[in-house]
Amino acid sequence: MRFLLIACCLIGFFPVFSQHMVPDTSKGLPAIPVEINEEDAAYNERELQFQWGVRGGFSKTQINTPGGNVTRVSANGTPLINNGVIVRDELISNSAFGNGFQGAAFIRFIRGSFYLQPEFIYATKGGRFDFIDRSGNLLNRVDARFSAIDVPVLLGIRFRDARVFGGPVVSTALKQNKALQEALKPYTVPDFNFNYFNRPVINSVFGLGFEFKSFFFDLRYEGGIANIAETEIGPANTPKEFFFSTDQFILSLGFIK
Repeated sequence: MRFLLIACCLIGFFPVFSQHMVPDTSKGLPAIPVEINEEDAAYNERELQFQWGVRGGFSKTQINTPGGNVTRVSANGTPLINNGVIVRDELISNSAFGNGFQGAAFIRFIRGSFYLQPEFIYATKGGRFDFIDRSGNLLNRVDARFSAIDVPVLLGIRFRDARVFGGPVVSTALKQNKALQEALKPYTVPDFNFNYFNRPVINSVFGLGFEFKSFFFDLRYEGGIANIAETEIGPANTPKEFFFSTDQFILSLGFIK
């Protein structure tokens, strides 16, 4: 009798969101209402669930290039000489971020608080790098842009309406803009191959998201582990390696079903 009185007092003290009758047949006691929060129950679900969705957003991308001297090249592939001096310029990274966008479709496999989310993304990326002459004057500020197909595989953890996630992303660069194609011409021989993108490369991505019923937004950072492009520039007998990687921030809105 004392057990029943204590149980009734506790149940009356706490608000009840949803109740399920759990009989205790071992002691012959009547069914006791047990408080179960339906939202918490969804995150403790052990069965595999499936969702799909789409998202779109804007990105800010920074291009990272190696610094150092680069030698201009004449038409026959030898160093360009002006007034008896080899013409050398300075290649430097530019910290400015270029604008881009993303459009993506994804599927999500959920079990409890964890989920696995492969995505297929079409993205445009861009940034800047500079060439400076020996006097410190800006010769060319390259507004480099290119498109890419990205395929991240994200592992995430859900906390009610919030989630954190991260994983690898396989990126395949596609088409570059004219500014990027023209940027290296003064430092290469005429038959230079401008198709110097690496295909594919693996980078990393992690982020934070919030969901509101069927809609969500998330903020991501994609770090450049591998070089998107690699080639050699300068005279054939003393070439210099040219490459760049990218760092990217993405803010996106989406729908999930």
